Amino acid sequence: MGVIIVIVSLTGCTSLQDNNKGSDLNTYEGTLTRVKVTKEELIDTTHIEKGNSEEIIVEKVPSQLKGYIEDEVLKVSILAEIDADKMNYKTNNVFSNKTDKSLDLVFDDNITKDLQIQLQTEEARNMVTRSVKASDFVLEVTTPTVIKYGGTLQVKGVLKYIGNETIKFSHGGPIIRFSFTGSNESCAYKDIGYVTELVPGQMFEVVDEFKVIKTGKQKLTVRTTTLDVNDALIEGVGNETYLTEKMVGRNLEFEKSRLSMFPIEIRVN
Repeated sequence: MGVIIVIVSLTGCTSLQDNNKGSDLNTYEGTLTRVKVTKEELIDTTHIEKGNSEEIIVEKVPSQLKGYIEDEVLKVSILAEIDADKMNYKTNNVFSNKTDKSLDLVFDDNITKDLQIQLQTEEARNMVTRSVKASDFVLEVTTPTVIKYGGTLQVKGVLKYIGNETIKFSHGGPIIRFSFTGSNESCAYKDIGYVTELVPGQMFEVVDEFKVIKTGKQKLTVRTTTLDVNDALIEGVGNETYLTEKMVGRNLEFEKSRLSMFPIEIRVN
């Protein structure tokens, strides 16, 4: 019995480019020389006849290997998982850009073969997804939490029906509405009513954007319109701060039938 000690060598270089001028700022070269063997359960390998081969044959190997290397420019992570044949490892490599500049990655052909490369910008690393649930609906919002002054804030909302039966569904349009304090853009939504037959798993997706004109900590507010299932308003969530003493009767019921997200803080630099 034994364990394979794996030494992985991943060598390449990246050229850091200025997005505006396209000039080389510096060059990064790095070598991943070792990986961390996790304490995953060892698995049996396929039996191999040694014969006259000088290879070292082991009967058990780690099912998974992990490792990473990083500096101020780039982080390279590697995950190797044993294939079904228990003879080879399938590797997944993630290259994370730690700067706000573009990077050109240059590798040897043998290294790039079968690699899945994921470039992550600063904005991508600051993306968050929040969700709230009420009745048979889930409201999910994806947005960056850090953005530059003068840029554009792009947000996406998804409302998913998680019930088990087909229903008659009434709502306004757009069904998801956004408000951002870092912009002077005001969405003049019209309360147009829609009625549709909604099946389990059906989703509504709304994408919106705002020109960022204020710095500092700003707030993104996300709410649905009033939601009605089979001619009855649902019991929403997160609407307490929107209720006023003047709201009574049917107007109060309308306001309570929304799904509202707690305001998301967005930092504008």
